[in-house]
Amino acid sequence: MLAALTFSLMELHNSIKALVIEDDREMANLLKRIIGNKFSFDVEVAYDCATARRRLLEQDFDIVTLDYRLPDGAGLDLLDEITEGGRDHPPVIMVTGHGDEETAARSFRSRASGYVVKDAKLPEMLVDAVEKAIAEISLKRVEKELLEEKVFIEDALNGLPDLFMVINTEGKFFRWNEKVSEISGYSNAEVSNMNVVELFREEDRPRLIEGMRQPRDEGYELEEVVLETKQGERRYYDLAGRMLKNYDGITVGYSGIGRDVSERVKEREELKRNRDMAEAAARASEAHFRSIMDNAVGVIAILDSMTNVLDISPSIEKVLGYTPEFTMGKSVLDFVHPDDRDRVFAVHTGVAEGEGESDAAECRFKHADGTWHWLLVSGRIFQAEGDVRIIVDARDITESRAAREALRESEWRYKSIFALTPDFVFLMNPQGRLVEVSKAVVDRIGLPVEEILKTSVMDYFAGDDPSQMLDAFKTVNAGREVRGLEVPGKTAKGPVHLYDVNGAPIIEDGEVVGILVLARDITGRKKTEEELKRLNRELDGYAQTVSHDLKNPLTTIKLAADHLGQLWAKRDSVDDLDAEVKRVAEILKASTTQAENLIADLLSLARASQQPEVVSVVDVRATVMRIIEEHEPVVAERGVSFIVADDLGKVRANPTHVYQLFSNLIDNGIKHNHNPSPVVEVEYLGDGSAGHVYRVRDNGDGIRPQDADSIFLPFFKGEDGSTGIGLTIVEKLVKLYGGEIKVYANGGACFEFSLKDR
Repeated sequence: MLAALTFSLMELHNSIKALVIEDDREMANLLKRIIGNKFSFDVEVAYDCATARRRLLEQDFDIVTLDYRLPDGAGLDLLDEITEGGRDHPPVIMVTGHGDEETAARSFRSRASGYVVKDAKLPEMLVDAVEKAIAEISLKRVEKELLEEKVFIEDALNGLPDLFMVINTEGKFFRWNEKVSEISGYSNAEVSNMNVVELFREEDRPRLIEGMRQPRDEGYELEEVVLETKQGERRYYDLAGRMLKNYDGITVGYSGIGRDVSERVKEREELKRNRDMAEAAARASEAHFRSIMDNAVGVIAILDSMTNVLDISPSIEKVLGYTPEFTMGKSVLDFVHPDDRDRVFAVHTGVAEGEGESDAAECRFKHADGTWHWLLVSGRIFQAEGDVRIIVDARDITESRAAREALRESEWRYKSIFALTPDFVFLMNPQGRLVEVSKAVVDRIGLPVEEILKTSVMDYFAGDDPSQMLDAFKTVNAGREVRGLEVPGKTAKGPVHLYDVNGAPIIEDGEVVGILVLARDITGRKKTEEELKRLNRELDGYAQTVSHDLKNPLTTIKLAADHLGQLWAKRDSVDDLDAEVKRVAEILKASTTQAENLIADLLSLARASQQPEVVSVVDVRATVMRIIEEHEPVVAERGVSFIVADDLGKVRANPTHVYQLFSNLIDNGIKHNHNPSPVVEVEYLGDGSAGHVYRVRDNGDGIRPQDADSIFLPFFKGEDGSTGIGLTIVEKLVKLYGGEIKVYANGGACFEFSLKDR
């Protein structure tokens, strides 16, 4: 199975065509090499929007990479054209040097499949994005094949001249083709409530029950059971079927094919009558015998003990295309398929030696046009005394046998796809009860398949409002498809996942008899989208604050520059030009310093969210004592006292991150502490499931209750009018190390937080 899957993936790779849309020729060649060498794709390049549009119109591409900015237009606008209206389109991977959240969010809103930044990680990230796109292509192809296979199987089943049915272990109908209702006279609704044995006459029912109870992998066959129609008509059927098992080898039902043999029974009875009449005719009148031969429905032949044809009915020409004269004197074995000759000869010899009438056997005979036809043949002694004569009756069953083989092949293909698809596929009745599930569903739910089949799909619904699901049921039961339904689902073990669900009705005789559902897990994708939204909101807040806080120093610089120009213009009339220029220079220096500090704060804030590249075991007390020493001038000036626990533990982290975290909290405890005798205390509350827990507090005025939820926002303006990002950096670092932080008043401002080792 693994080898087959590997071959399938290789075949998919070799058939994929990719289009690289990139104006930088070196970058375009790099992308082409990465995609071509890694995946063996057929890769073409377009250096502008116009060329890309032309290529996309001229041929179909499976994957597209798209630059953010092109010489004749914006990449995002071209992305909107490709994905316009939600129509089918190839996965599009944005490859851009503008690695910001807004561009990423805009790309995904426009249905981009992936987003890759042109940096050192581009080869790795591009490979990941292409692999995800391949998975998306594979999923779409499997979904299309499943739907096509469903239509194909239904058409094949309904096109059969025979009965086809699937029943559960109790004999209740689950699936059946149109012939069941057409022949029996019962409506689909009536059939759905019947047991299979109810279709057959009373005396045949024990044979049916016994046949299904026998645990045979090779299946079961019942000959000539009588089906009683709703109108009281009786028809003879040969039944063949086999047990259906789930992935655990447990029998869950039976499949069966019923071939109408009423004509065969009639013909056999007719043949019996014909044979009796032939025997009587042989004794009474050759003319009578010839009349029987000439009017036979099937082929009647008289053979000697050596298989030579002594006489044959004119119907041979209709069945096999030979004139009776052509076959006379020839051995019947001359017309039998080489693989069947030994068996036919053995049966013929047995009949000739008096073993009795032969059972009807299926064997191949060559038609005059060179094709092979399947005939159902039986024989018996016609004349035992003197020269042995054997009378043979044959009927052409080529078409019914071909239909039966086609049905078996279709059923095998259907079950193979259903078992191997990685998607979540299941069948349910119109009320939502599960009747068949793919292996992926069994693995995800975590229950035995027989337990799953006792449940309803609503048993796994994890949402608060089921109205959306109920509306979807109404839509499908009305005969329409449901696509793109996002549904939360739970498993036996509890985890909740979000699924993209597509459902299609199974319709027979204009009535919905079942629902086919395909579901895809989109939990990870949704989390990514929510994180992008959060980052965008945060970025928007930063932008607004920065634009506001930068405006003041920039305005001051502009005014100072204007004033400096005015001073220079009237320099001859200014009393103390040097003093005025010096004063303006100081204003410029102060304002530029203010702007530089704001930019530095933003850089620190950005770095606080980055994953640490280097970690080591950090002695927290040593770090805290170093921070206190660095604050010595202000400590001496303000008379600040420190209470530091003897043991603050050791954390496996980036040393700079630990320094930033405690430095900002201690600095906050000093700057905003208006107590005449300020005190800052650092405590270690131990190591547990939450990680290392610390508390930093002071004896100042504390945090106002209305500010508790806002102090971690960047550039939050406190009661004293000061702004900054120190506490924002603290919160980001705590979350970076998997911890939580809270602030409360306890004789001053009290910060309690946790850190987990990396």
